Amino acid sequence: MKIKRIEHIAIALKNMDAIKDVLGNKLGIAMEYEEHLPAHATTLAMFPVGETYIELLQSDKSDSGTNKWIAERGEGLFHICLEVDDIDTASRISHEISQMLASGLYHTMDWEELNRGLFTALKIQQILMSAVLALSDTPENVEAILKLVTAQSPPAVAAGLTSSISASRQDAAAGVLLRRWNTLPPSARKAAIDVLLRRAAWHGALLDAMEKGTVGKGDLSAEQAQQLVAVAPDPNATVRAKNLLAAGGRLPTADKQAVLDKLLPVADKPGGDVAAGKGVFEKNCAVCHSFAGAGGRVGPDLTGIGKNPRREILLNILDPNRSVEGNFRLWIVQTKDGQTISGRLDTESQTTVELLDAAGKQQIVQRKDIKRMASQPISIMPEGFELLPPEDLTNVVEFLAQPVLPTR
Repeated sequence: MKIKRIEHIAIALKNMDAIKDVLGNKLGIAMEYEEHLPAHATTLAMFPVGETYIELLQSDKSDSGTNKWIAERGEGLFHICLEVDDIDTASRISHEISQMLASGLYHTMDWEELNRGLFTALKIQQILMSAVLALSDTPENVEAILKLVTAQSPPAVAAGLTSSISASRQDAAAGVLLRRWNTLPPSARKAAIDVLLRRAAWHGALLDAMEKGTVGKGDLSAEQAQQLVAVAPDPNATVRAKNLLAAGGRLPTADKQAVLDKLLPVADKPGGDVAAGKGVFEKNCAVCHSFAGAGGRVGPDLTGIGKNPRREILLNILDPNRSVEGNFRLWIVQTKDGQTISGRLDTESQTTVELLDAAGKQQIVQRKDIKRMASQPISIMPEGFELLPPEDLTNVVEFLAQPVLPTR
């Protein structure tokens, strides 16, 4: 049977009938055809989803690559084929890649080609992973799926894989997901929050993680923050959710609190000098922050911050880690050649990650070169501004409290 173009994901199965039931009856995908491939003693069934296909392979020959892979690895993701133009080629590639997988050489595949395939087959990949959990819903399978979310994963792939965890019914799935929180990219974190809001036990685990500081209030979108309260499974969870969202962030240490108690009153000191405050801002803040169109973009734009109480403005200067928005956390990327790059995660693409370092310089890293990538539960903004003279703090607060940028 000739097919002009197939972009598909294949999976090796112990029980083809079971997954056919999941795809056909539970997910409503009608099988296009099924046939026997004598060359590899393999039964093949193909399910179309738009221009993408799921290919199910089941072998009854003990020495075949497919059967060897099943024996050693069990059910699950088999491989990805790109732009295969006939079924014989698809069968040959299936056999070759199954041998690669069985011999542990999966990492030798071209990551860019693999990512292109994952991206074009994203919808079917999500369905596939959900089907795996529908067949065998275990914490181990949840962990196996999340291990596929790596620094090399394009944003849509990372989000899709993470979203597939919603098919699990295991209470423990939330713990598996949250243990990997620091290594999840932003796209996957948003999907993870959506997943955790779906079940009562997972909602409780999310509240626990927020109370411990693993997940920050800033990691939730406005819609997710509303859901955190709206879908709370009981009155106690509702109270906990409201308290977490109302809190100003993590509690300061005793030493930090002593500094805050000493310096916060300077925010209320009358007679602040706007011009002097502008100089303090330009010297200490403008490399990262912009105000009325001038300055850097590493940190948040501070235009309009004057609508907040002056003590709150100073609090954020003196204790930048008190409440950190998800977009402004510190990320650390380690490359395969030994470099360590840190900064704010600015943008992600299918093949690259872009960070803004503390100097405002853009650092572009190819995904294929990344060894490890993780966020830190702290702001990219450094601490230590309590060392500025108190009059500088008064003046910079006076400057930031202005509704418009003062003229010279």
